[in-house]
Amino acid sequence: MSEQKVFRKGITLSLGIASAQVDVFTAVEKEASNHKVCTGSADKPHTATQVRQRTACPECDNDDASTFELVAAGDEGAAILTQDERNQAKKEAMGTSDKSVELTIHHAEEVGLQTIPSGGVYWLRNHAGTTTGLDHIIDMLKRNPEYVVLGTWSPAGVPKTYQFRAFGDTLVMQQMADPAMVRVQQQETGVLSEALQGLMDQCLATMVTTFNPEAYRNQFAAKMREIVAAKPVEENVVLTAKAKGKPVQAAEVVDFAAALAAQLAAAKPAKKTAAKRAAKKAA
Repeated sequence: MSEQKVFRKGITLSLGIASAQVDVFTAVEKEASNHKVCTGSADKPHTATQVRQRTACPECDNDDASTFELVAAGDEGAAILTQDERNQAKKEAMGTSDKSVELTIHHAEEVGLQTIPSGGVYWLRNHAGTTTGLDHIIDMLKRNPEYVVLGTWSPAGVPKTYQFRAFGDTLVMQQMADPAMVRVQQQETGVLSEALQGLMDQCLATMVTTFNPEAYRNQFAAKMREIVAAKPVEENVVLTAKAKGKPVQAAEVVDFAAALAAQLAAAKPAKKTAAKRAAKKAA
């Protein structure tokens, strides 16, 4: 594995009497994106041109999305896949459904040492009219923290692995990184000091504290909200968004730049009229 680019250098970690200075690297590589391309028509072909977010090919103005082809990335580069090849790959990879998830139970230590969280986090609730099976899953997880529950789900036609855990009295699921995308380079363990090990074990009991999630709150975001809340109401700006399928009446937004310009203009002495300038010139 080639040497990775450092994300941050010289970060100090402190845990009781032990401290370490470390460099930070990205642990999970982003999955390569597939792109839609247009290669023109049979009578007027052109080089593969990416369509991106456009509705038509920028090369030939073709707007028939059914004729666009998919470029998929591989280990040795990228290539255009036919519809049959895409369907075959999906058929062979799909062992799951977007409507069901088969859960499996594993030892937490094994999973924790070999997986990395990555991607979306979701919370779940009982579907209308269903029984309390979800409550029993949550209860089992809370009573057996030595185990973790994993499941594979395919909401967008591509299977992803999720870890399920109790968050209070609610079940949440967090996407785990594809092992092929993990870029962690295991480091050689240095010579451990038995004396330091003993001291850290002695200090461990005194270092453990009750977990308070507020201690890990994003203080910067909280301070920004406090500053905004303290500002006069007339300084608030209303942001609007265009609703899908229908126009939205824009909220009244104060143009502070225009208001300031108007105030400055009002403060300036009135300009002399053309008649007064002509009279002064004649005199």
